[in-house]
Order: sequence, then structure tokens, then C-alpha cells
Amino acid sequence: MAQPEIRAEIERARTHLARGEPLRALRVLDQTSWADLHWPEYWQLRAEAFLSLGEFRHAASSAREGLTDTPDHLPLLQLYTQALLELKQWDRAQETLAQALELYPHDSRLQELAQQLKEGLKAGPEATPIPRKSPRRPDPARPAPPEGWLVPLVLLLLAAGVTVFWLWRYLYS
Repeated sequence: MAQPEIRAEIERARTHLARGEPLRALRVLDQTSWADLHWPEYWQLRAEAFLSLGEFRHAASSAREGLTDTPDHLPLLQLYTQALLELKQWDRAQETLAQALELYPHDSRLQELAQQLKEGLKAGPEATPIPRKSPRRPDPARPAPPEGWLVPLVLLLLAAGVTVFWLWRYLYS
């Protein structure tokens, strides 16, 4: 796509977002060829759409992706911090906010996010989720998997049955 076409698509997505249609905005953005241009507006709109849908992990991922190309882009820093706060990832939010406040010390939105971070930290360490995988617990409604010897036995019986059928068919035909 040429730059004017991409700009038009980004504006179309922005219009959908302003109307409160984040899914349509994401569909428009998904059809936009952004790979060669690395436009931070693309990632900004994606992050805004995901935030409005309550998809905070996707919002953080989109904002972080945009920050790889333009680490000083203020709206992306704001969105990334906001998504991290929603995810209660206080440490990462604090790091990002410190970086953003170094670049933009007088930004009112960053000041609001800093206040949210302080309130989140006051909530205590129990509010911070531990990002580790927990082992799966068996679901009582789900049947237990077959024993380790049962599957090979079934396969052996099936192979024997096919062999007997083949022999019977060719010997008595």
C-alpha cells in the first residue's frame, strides 16, 4: 500500500474507535500493510482498541511492539503503562513510567498514571499476580485418560483383527 492509502486506513480505524467500535477498528488495522513503514499510530490505535475491549495483555503487547521502533512515543508510553497497571504488573509499570517521566516530566496523563501506580502499590503485594504457570488441575467433569497399557493393547488387538480379516478374505475367496 502507498503511504496515502495507509494514512486513510489509519484514519478510518481512528474514526471507528471514536465511534466506540473497537472491533471494526481492529479489522481495518488488520487489513493495513504496516510492516514496511513501522508507524507508531498503527500500534497506538491497536493498543487503544484492545484497551477499550478490556484485552489488557493484547493492549500491552501492541504498545510494546510500537515502542520497539519509537521508544519515545508519548501515547504509546501512556498506553503501555495503562495496560500494565490494569494487569497489575507494578514493577514493569514503574519502570516504564520512570522512563516516560524522564522524557516528559510535565505530562498530566503520566502524572495520573503515577498516582494510579502509587494506589496500586498501596494495595499491597497480594495484588501483584505472580507470572508463572500453574500446573493443570484435573477437571472432575472430564474423564481420566486411559492407562498407559490400554492404548498399546487396543492397537495390538486392532492389528490382529485386520490381519485375521485379511487372511480369511484371501484364503477363502
